[in-house]
Amino acid sequence: KSYESWLGGVSGTEVPYDHCGETVMVKVPSQIDNLRFFLSYQCNFMYWRYFMWNFCGRQNDVQGNGELEHGNWITGIPFIDNAMYGDQSLLPDELKAYDPVKNPTGNKGHNVYYGLPLLLGLIGLFWQAFRGKRGIQQFWVVCFLFFMTGLAIVFYLNQTPSQPRERDYAYAGSFYAFAIWCGLGVAAIIDWLKKLKIQPVAVAAVVSILALFVPIQMGSQNWDDHDRSNRYTCRDFGRNYLMSLQPKSNAIIYTNGDNDTFPLWYNQEVEGQGTEFRVCNLSYLSTDWYIDQMLRPAYDSKPAPITWKRLEYVTGTNEYVRVNPDMKDDIADLYKNYPQQAKEVFGDNPYELKNILKYWVRNDFSPKQKEILRIQLRRRDASGSECHPDRYPLSDRRQERCPEEWHADQQGFYPRPHGYLTCWSQLSH
Repeated sequence: KSYESWLGGVSGTEVPYDHCGETVMVKVPSQIDNLRFFLSYQCNFMYWRYFMWNFCGRQNDVQGNGELEHGNWITGIPFIDNAMYGDQSLLPDELKAYDPVKNPTGNKGHNVYYGLPLLLGLIGLFWQAFRGKRGIQQFWVVCFLFFMTGLAIVFYLNQTPSQPRERDYAYAGSFYAFAIWCGLGVAAIIDWLKKLKIQPVAVAAVVSILALFVPIQMGSQNWDDHDRSNRYTCRDFGRNYLMSLQPKSNAIIYTNGDNDTFPLWYNQEVEGQGTEFRVCNLSYLSTDWYIDQMLRPAYDSKPAPITWKRLEYVTGTNEYVRVNPDMKDDIADLYKNYPQQAKEVFGDNPYELKNILKYWVRNDFSPKQKEILRIQLRRRDASGSECHPDRYPLSDRRQERCPEEWHADQQGFYPRPHGYLTCWSQLSH
């Protein structure tokens, strides 16, 4: 829907599509529609707009989705900006430029450079390209750097509409490459002035005034919205989490993303707070290099109590675990028909998390257990059952998706689990 909304309608064809077992009709866009979307959204809106932010100016720091008043690039030259987006003076005060006296409620992300960095970069680009054989060779080096870290990434990412956040950071390398041409633009101006046979001192003075105005303008415009002084929310957020942990408990605090992990790392690394606690990022825990790190001491904390052998989690092993929902019924039948043998293999509760991980993920059976299981499976196969050992495994980390099974109480900023975690729903989904 977002795709079609961005293009204002597509001339595609309706085709059936299996969506989680349910057949729905979806519209497949034409190749012309895809090209329109690629050029208008992925290239223009999701790359060139960010490029112009850095070298022309930015309307405000409100995330935009194509609106005329949010997150567009501007120049600061009224007749150009008004022609593109309408009369900018009619915008509400909170979307106009911030001014501590005239507009204290303004947007600090409103930055204007009058297109001067862009002009300086274009001067450097053409000067390098037409500076003989050596110049064109150097030009292609910078050009490929600019392309491969910019539009090539656009093509590779194939971004969908309605992104959760602005993605300008993905193309920083491309902007650095264009900044090389901005620097060469200064050399181009010096070269041209020398050809006019102007005194070297006068050349240096003129170029200094012209060239220094650009970074001074950019610095003055960007300072207020990039100033991080007296901003302690992130640091205090992390410190409060660490202070919620019981002292001298060798506790492990589990995090799931950058916003809750980096404040903790900062407090431990920079300010030495809570160094006896271990931070474990679940987003990284699926990688072998991070598990290796967790098995080593960090600061004043002990290694994480991971008992898996490296061959069990190294890249290329256990990359995925197959799920067969029918296994719950099969296990129930096994306990019903052969209770003694079943308990010898799986214990009293086969659905306990530690048993699931031990038997169905790690395949950690003793020789005796394997023999009992093999005999029982032969019996079930003979009776027409479809029970196979390679279908038993359970999808890993499902415990994150069944919070109702956790027995926990709230302590400070985090829930502290206790007792057993018995995720019965894991085998039924």
